[in-house]
Amino acid sequence: MTKLKKLTLFIFILSLYFASAQDSISKYKALIKTSPKNSEYYNILAFQYSSFNKDSCFYYANLAYKIAVNQNDSLQIAEALANLGESKTNLGQPDLVIKNYKEALELFINQKAWFQISKILNRMGIFYNDIAEDTLAEKYYKEAINIQYKHNINQKVEYIFNNLATSLYQQNKYKEALLYLDSALIKYKQHNNTKGISYVYANKSYIYMQNKDFSLAQKYLEKSIKLIRANKDEEKKMNAYKLYTMLYMDLGNYKLAKTYADSSYIQTKKFNLIDLDNSVNHLYYLLYKRFNKAEKSLDYLEKVNHINDSLKTAEKRRLISELRVRFDMELNELEIKNLNNINKLNEYKINSQQNWIWILSIGLFILTALLSVIIFLKREKFKAEKKLVQKNIEQIDSFKPIFKKEDLVEDEDSKYITSKLTDEQKEEIADQINNLFEVTKIYLNPDCSISLLEKELETNKTYISQVINEKFEHNFKTILKEYRIKEATILLIKPENKNLTIEGISRMVGFKSKSAFNNAFKSITGVTPSFFQKQNIR
Repeated sequence: MTKLKKLTLFIFILSLYFASAQDSISKYKALIKTSPKNSEYYNILAFQYSSFNKDSCFYYANLAYKIAVNQNDSLQIAEALANLGESKTNLGQPDLVIKNYKEALELFINQKAWFQISKILNRMGIFYNDIAEDTLAEKYYKEAINIQYKHNINQKVEYIFNNLATSLYQQNKYKEALLYLDSALIKYKQHNNTKGISYVYANKSYIYMQNKDFSLAQKYLEKSIKLIRANKDEEKKMNAYKLYTMLYMDLGNYKLAKTYADSSYIQTKKFNLIDLDNSVNHLYYLLYKRFNKAEKSLDYLEKVNHINDSLKTAEKRRLISELRVRFDMELNELEIKNLNNINKLNEYKINSQQNWIWILSIGLFILTALLSVIIFLKREKFKAEKKLVQKNIEQIDSFKPIFKKEDLVEDEDSKYITSKLTDEQKEEIADQINNLFEVTKIYLNPDCSISLLEKELETNKTYISQVINEKFEHNFKTILKEYRIKEATILLIKPENKNLTIEGISRMVGFKSKSAFNNAFKSITGVTPSFFQKQNIR
């Protein structure tokens, strides 16, 4: 694909996104005013800005990250990292971008957030597509699609189909690109998304242009603009005119190409947005360059460069102004609060100074005494809990398996005295149970039960219960709980797991709820898992 065509396609896709993004931005800025500590809103704003304003994307992503870290919200931390990576895509340092994306991907994987995993893989594909690494882009798009199918998600997969089609036809894989566009079209039709359908038709038109099949290109472009007019989508109408300009440029028809470029210009003026105006200037630059009108081509290139510089300067000024206004507002609010507090304090002193001084003195004495007792008790409790942590860690390496042959003691008064199990059969079942816990680690399975052992050992529950009751000192539930907690203590002291949540570790060792894990952990170790983890002895 030529550089001219790639640039034109980029303008087309960018301007498609711009109009819908503006409405969403206004909506979430209003929501932030009512919920300033909602990291999700900041992340959504960062994502909306990501396609056309990297500074604003970074600003909101950074705020989202700080709020999410304070709230220990792993999913929103990951979203913020993804947006931070997005904000750096124009710095010419791909390693920085991919680093943030991979950090986000790791957090999403830990949370088993499959939809978010497919989204970040899609973003990685878009990034590699933008830096002309089309084969890598194709790889990540296909991984994103596989994740969707494997986990039966089927959310917004049509957008990934579109992106994959883009990377494919940039590698001149037009047939495969058309297949994925057809898949996207099916999904859009299922959701009755006529805007998406019009976008697919436009993409198909573009591919047929590259194949020099101008009759099909015109056919799909007409289908696209018909839907655009039905939806009264003025923004996409402008982009359709741009595609018509490209079509007639390829056909060598300067007059019609110029007519549609002018129509695109007229549509742009309806929006009165400098970004869109600049895209039309770029279109004129390509048109005049294509038909060897050097002087006019250079004029429009200068306009493009001038507007780009103006946009950067204006955006920086806007950000500085926004920060100053926000700082002044916060400072004024703080001063007002301080003044109100001072006035209340003065009124308080005037109305009840003598009586309250005496009461406060006694209260302060009592409070100091109580605090001293509380601090002393907390210190003693902390020391005791710390010793328990140390003792538990020392026992990790010396932990003796519950299932050992030398521990097997036959109870002659057992309630299973009438059982038909022979001693050899009991030994065999005991060894099998030992293997399941010590080697296979069956206890990590959240659904581990006597029934699961019955299935694994291909014997019945009665025999398994008999062997556990006769051969071991604990019942099955106690054995299961101790093995899981032993595994949890090992995970909690490993430095590489310091970023894992307690809930994440509880699920890793087989517990279905955090509360059940906390209760079991404290009953065995004497301390909570969070306290155990904070000690970080190893």
